[in-house]
Amino acid sequence: MHMFYCRAFKKIRKEKKIAAAEVAKYLNKTRETISSWERGIYRPCDADIRIMAQFLNVSVDVISDLQERQTNDNYENSDLDIKDLDPNIAQKIKALHDYCSELQATNTGLMTEIYRFRLLMQNLPFVGYIKDHKLKYTNVNENFLNLFGGRYNKESIAGKSSSDLFDFKEYFPILELEHKVLQTKQRISNYQTYIPGTCKKRIGLLTITPILKEDKTLLRIVGTIEDITNYCADGERRKDLEEVINKLHTILWIGETADNDEDSFKYTFISDAILEIYGITRHDAFKDSKLWLKLVHHDDIEIVQSWMGSKEFPKKIKFKINHPEKGVRWISSEVFKMRENKFYGVIADITKEIEKASERYNIENS
Repeated sequence: MHMFYCRAFKKIRKEKKIAAAEVAKYLNKTRETISSWERGIYRPCDADIRIMAQFLNVSVDVISDLQERQTNDNYENSDLDIKDLDPNIAQKIKALHDYCSELQATNTGLMTEIYRFRLLMQNLPFVGYIKDHKLKYTNVNENFLNLFGGRYNKESIAGKSSSDLFDFKEYFPILELEHKVLQTKQRISNYQTYIPGTCKKRIGLLTITPILKEDKTLLRIVGTIEDITNYCADGERRKDLEEVINKLHTILWIGETADNDEDSFKYTFISDAILEIYGITRHDAFKDSKLWLKLVHHDDIEIVQSWMGSKEFPKKIKFKINHPEKGVRWISSEVFKMRENKFYGVIADITKEIEKASERYNIENS
């Protein structure tokens, strides 16, 4: 686990006159989460640290003990080498990037070569794209367009940046490497990453090559991503697990207490689905961790309070609430203990199931 320099982060943020709310919005976090990081109560994960460094436009080692990723031509972050792929595809990818590295001519000649390269890229079986020195797309191939299921064409993508097309967290590792190519003007080969636009369900090998002018200034970068999902060990199992986790996140909350003091309980994460189930806002939920208790139907208050006082885990209960807009709803809640003072729970609206069971009972006893 890496250190996060909370004071340095807060100082830089204020010097750059960036509000904590802006950082929260950029990271898709709450204002309270950013505040807890700055006060040293909690620490962000490594991915969030890197994203914040990118947002503040500082080196990641200024706000943490993380190191900038190496991105030279020999860099590899994969147990699977490109030679393990289909030999014909591997040869084409290598030839393609070798061709890019050799493109050095006058502007007119170079642009002609890039045009020829575009034609070549269209017929190769991997995701391919070209960006300018500002990291705006200038050309993509059909496999790139297929990531969007027909929502875009080449003309509509031209001039856009990755942030216009993809979720930032999903694309951030690639964006970070593209910036390194701009700085070093060196190729990055065989970097294993998730293929953007696939919700982290497909894995690919990324290669980025700079195209330089005669004076060594950068004109374009060329990126290719070869889908290696089927080559990865337990690829299908990983995909199934991610789907389960994604579903779990929709009904998940995480919280903790200080020194096992129940009155000090506070949430560290609440999914949008839970907020919808209770009809409350994220701000109010973090402000008052027992707000949901005020919604419990008067018939069930005693059993809920008894359930809350139980020290046996996991513990499960069904009870009614008075939803602010939907009226009386049935809720199923189960709480698990991760360690001494940390808990997580799953919640579901089971009103329809209860109503169906009641209907069956009435029919059987009529």
